[in-house]
Amino acid sequence: MEAIALLGDEGPFLEPVQPHRRKIPWHLIAVFVLTVLAGVSRFVSLDRPGIWIDEASTFRRVSGTYDQMLDTLEFDYFGPLFYSIEWTIRQFHVLNPWFLRLVPAIAGTLMVPAMYFLARQLCSIRTSLVTALLTLCSAFMINYGRDAKMYMTFWLFAALSAGTFFWWLRTRTWTAWLAWIAASCAMMGLNPWGAVVLVFTPLWMLTARKVHWVMGIGLIVGLSVIATGPVVYYTQFNKCWDRTAERGEFGGINWLGIRNRGADATDLIQDSAAAFYFKFTFLQETDAAHVEAPRYILSATIVALTAILALLTVGLLPWRKASDSVAPSAPEPWWRPALWLGTWIVVPCYLFYCISIRHPLAPKDWALTLHAFIGFHWLGLTLLILGSAVAISFFPRVQLGVLVGWILLAAALLVYVLATPAVGNSLRSSTIINTWLTLLFDWRMAWPTLVLLPAVAIARSAPTFRLRAFHLLMAAAIAIGLYFVLSQMHAICTAAIEEMIRHGVTPSSIWIPRYLGFIWPAVAIVTASLLMRLPVWPLRWSAVLAFCAINLFIAWHRVFDSTEPPLDRIVADIYASKGMQSTVRTFIDAVETRGGPGAGVLMYGVGPYYAYNSRADLSLSPRFVLHWHSFYLPFPNLTVSPNMIGYTVRNSTHVTRVIAWEPFYPPPTTPADEDFAPPDPNEPDRIKRRLGADWKLEREEIFPVRYHWSWGELYLYRRREYVKSAPLQATPASTTRPAQ
Repeated sequence: MEAIALLGDEGPFLEPVQPHRRKIPWHLIAVFVLTVLAGVSRFVSLDRPGIWIDEASTFRRVSGTYDQMLDTLEFDYFGPLFYSIEWTIRQFHVLNPWFLRLVPAIAGTLMVPAMYFLARQLCSIRTSLVTALLTLCSAFMINYGRDAKMYMTFWLFAALSAGTFFWWLRTRTWTAWLAWIAASCAMMGLNPWGAVVLVFTPLWMLTARKVHWVMGIGLIVGLSVIATGPVVYYTQFNKCWDRTAERGEFGGINWLGIRNRGADATDLIQDSAAAFYFKFTFLQETDAAHVEAPRYILSATIVALTAILALLTVGLLPWRKASDSVAPSAPEPWWRPALWLGTWIVVPCYLFYCISIRHPLAPKDWALTLHAFIGFHWLGLTLLILGSAVAISFFPRVQLGVLVGWILLAAALLVYVLATPAVGNSLRSSTIINTWLTLLFDWRMAWPTLVLLPAVAIARSAPTFRLRAFHLLMAAAIAIGLYFVLSQMHAICTAAIEEMIRHGVTPSSIWIPRYLGFIWPAVAIVTASLLMRLPVWPLRWSAVLAFCAINLFIAWHRVFDSTEPPLDRIVADIYASKGMQSTVRTFIDAVETRGGPGAGVLMYGVGPYYAYNSRADLSLSPRFVLHWHSFYLPFPNLTVSPNMIGYTVRNSTHVTRVIAWEPFYPPPTTPADEDFAPPDPNEPDRIKRRLGADWKLEREEIFPVRYHWSWGELYLYRRREYVKSAPLQATPASTTRPAQ
């Protein structure tokens, strides 16, 4: 044991030294607590809401042999890794809703520490913890953490790929390099769109600190290893591109063209911003195209989106005491995270825009079209932001006045938005909203803020004029370089679209928030960083807590107020009436849809899923794995006509219970700001009248079905259950002689 010799009055003596106990840092304990809470939010009532058709398609793909599973993927661009995991789980357990969603729920839980790890490579401990908190509470993340598709797992490994790469740039260790290769291989095995994240790695390396040429070799070797698997799979096994050439459709996503029809760049950006921040979309999928969002929900979303974007704008200003980029625990100077995260957000958005729009605009032409729907309001607002930045930079004493002015302006904007009626499913009627979105998320008008605002902020970024000039030139070079990249991307995409049309392939839009979800980690870190730059702590934490509370309410409302039709109950009732000897008869008016969220597909898709998982005596044919239409439910009565019900029951005297499922659709005159009224319970019951006097209505239930991205009500399902009363039996005459 080590000892220290101390000299005292009585002479030298030895005092044993107690071994030092290493304490766990408080921020890691906080991350652990947030991860546990994430597990609770992802796993509680995991079987709710009901399965929808995309989840049922996952079940179909993994229902056969492994070779059959690969056959189902050969005409889709999805990677095989997620379905291989689901197929493995099915070998040991029935894929009921809980086990079907097990992998996304685990990925959604691990997304919280992964986001902390990613943010910690760029930002301070405080900002990283806020990023993890936003991930925990995000309704968008909770929704896909409870959805049996590959998206949540893909986003997890996209965050880990970027995080481990930044870790490698910072530490230069073999462990970090191998971790980056492993995370990137998993990312590419889940979805090929992960290649977009890998494209940025050379830029990130070139702008890192003190890059050694050996790291360049490591980057080339790593990218070669990562690309090997996808190249072999998509050239030797997958036939998605062959079908694109033969049928003129890309990956079966032509329905996105219908969803995004008539939408321009601003519509697409604000739709994704609302989805990322509040799990709300202004563009509806096919089955919900006729359903408007309730007015109060639309207004609340506009107000919340206005508030968060206003706060982010205020966070852009160079406040003297709120800059988190100069925090002692920040591992990188402010400009590197801004460059790395900015490219991660802007470039994929522009790439998706160029592919999704028939004639995409070049970056230099975007500003020319802005006045068509917001006039010149953007100019005044940009000048106001820049003026505030100048005042804060050169006159620190006016900070409080600027902050009060922005708060009053935000309040006035909220009043304006509330007083301005929104029309349809678009924000276009609200000029102010488009102004905020344009300045922050639309790259067409981001150039003034990307160039001028950093230039103003440089006034306080360095102590000497020479360093300020150097930073200014760096910001200008970054802006010019980004503009050049976007211009080249526009030219390449335009030429590719023309080539596709020349070969008879119709280009299809690919813009939808879940396809762009791999940029969500960057959006979350930018949001947390700007919120933490707000000048006073009550404003900072009020904004963070309000954001979390709104998202948790939205997420849990979908879980406990189910949005999907009760197809599990319907299938159970159908099988209860199977067979001529059954005493139950089920009559149903099935809803015929294309299978979007909340639509419910009973004839194929979701119906066969619940049938197979509730009936141990069912076996699936090999054709079922490839085609839903090879499996049908035993529908004895596809009608709820009272006359047909009465006729069927009168000819089956042994039937003692009748179940009727009937959908009700909102009439065209129903106001969008209120749910349409359910069927009147006091109206005459024609089914009971046809059944006869010895039948009674035992139970009636109403199930509202909503499109959960806008909460518009699609239809109502009414379930009525009738039972036959037992006939009264006459008491036989007594044959016993009374006692005398």
